[in-house]
Amino acid sequence: MRKTAADWLAYSDDELALELAKVLDENWDKHRWKYGWTPNCSYPNWVKCYKCDSYIEGETYGDRKRLVAEAAPCPVPDRIKLDWNTAMEWARKAEAHAFNESIEDVFSATGRFREMSVRWWMQTEAQPKHYLIAAVMAKADAI
Repeated sequence: MRKTAADWLAYSDDELALELAKVLDENWDKHRWKYGWTPNCSYPNWVKCYKCDSYIEGETYGDRKRLVAEAAPCPVPDRIKLDWNTAMEWARKAEAHAFNESIEDVFSATGRFREMSVRWWMQTEAQPKHYLIAAVMAKADAI
């Protein structure tokens, strides 16, 4: 079921960052692995996730590669930054007409439509989260 602008605005900022990441980033639940060496070893012999500190140690490189491939989704998901750079990046990626319709839906859901125009609201009061919500709604329209 497609979420409305009011549904998106009901989330707290932390919940919104996670929900937006689920829609915008297809790798939001992947581990961020880094390989490490122990002293006097010429090949990486352990693997650790940057986000959740999962640790994998195998006898051979093939064992570690297999264990990394079989690892469960990362329990510490990525979140989207709610800042202007991220918001404008995703707004530019969205189809223009669908984005404009979506930003008007977000404007209507804020309840400010009786006091100002959508363009004035975009210039003075809109926050990065409003642009990200509109980009997600425009992406849902395109699917």
